[in-house]
Amino acid sequence: MYRDVKKTKALAKEILKKHYWNVFAFIVVAGIIVIVPVVGLILGGPILAGASYLLLKTINEDDSTKFNLLFKEFNNFERHFKIHLLAILKVFLWGLLFIIPGIIRAYGLSQIYFIAEEHKDLSPSEVLKMSTQMMKGNKGRLLGLQLSFFPWYILSILSFGVLFFFLLPYVQITNVLFHNEILEKNPQFRPKEEQVIWVTKQ
Repeated sequence: MYRDVKKTKALAKEILKKHYWNVFAFIVVAGIIVIVPVVGLILGGPILAGASYLLLKTINEDDSTKFNLLFKEFNNFERHFKIHLLAILKVFLWGLLFIIPGIIRAYGLSQIYFIAEEHKDLSPSEVLKMSTQMMKGNKGRLLGLQLSFFPWYILSILSFGVLFFFLLPYVQITNVLFHNEILEKNPQFRPKEEQVIWVTKQ
């Protein structure tokens, strides 16, 4: 059984008690870069991969989360640019079939930046394929988790966007907890070294 939304969000709050401002800093910086036209298209891949790396570190209570690690994937710029571009193109093309198919495809590809960090050996197309496989049967769960923040988004709008900046870390930590729970329930998606450890424990 997967955790319900309430338990996932409660766990996120506990994590943020220790790491809120670190998460706030790199999420806001990453978000600002990604939303800038053209710049976001070019730099979005490595920046989002770096942010995903820091989020994974955070939920594992790793205190080595230095801010400069947000930019670490510029050393692998080409790979992450291709992953980012392929995902955008696929969502766009599916979106041409009407909005709903585009949204479904976006949810199917929602795990690509985490996977790119956990599986360095995968090609861009393989990263997208694994995300699609991981999200089979899980899109509804992720949608439910994200819809639970709807009242907070309304309040953020009423606060002229101020609350939104404080909401971002909360949302992102719940997203990475969602990802890790899929790995817990489906060891075949874990990094190879973790798969070996899991099999040994069994």
